[in-house]
Amino acid sequence: MFTVLIIDDEAQNCEILGRLFERSGWTAYCLTDSTRALLELGRVRPDVVILDMMMPKVDGMTILRGIRSDIALGDTPDPSMSSTRAMLPVDFAIFEPLERR
Repeated sequence: MFTVLIIDDEAQNCEILGRLFERSGWTAYCLTDSTRALLELGRVRPDVVILDMMMPKVDGMTILRGIRSDIALGDTPDPSMSSTRAMLPVDFAIFEPLERR
């Protein structure tokens, strides 16, 4: 079974994405407090991280640098979410807003 860690300050985004992954058989962990991101990454050791780039306190780029500098996490795929369409140094991007349908 695969594990995904969704890091987004918007609880609704975590909920939507978490359900999508769980329906596909994944174990999904959601985190809305970006200050705990690196601790949770070390605890969960996910196969994939979904990361919001624009969060208060600790932004997505800071978390991404932490992932890439950690030898154990450095090759974790990191799809990222952003409301901007700027070029991001990530594996691929999901653009917000997410909508429930």
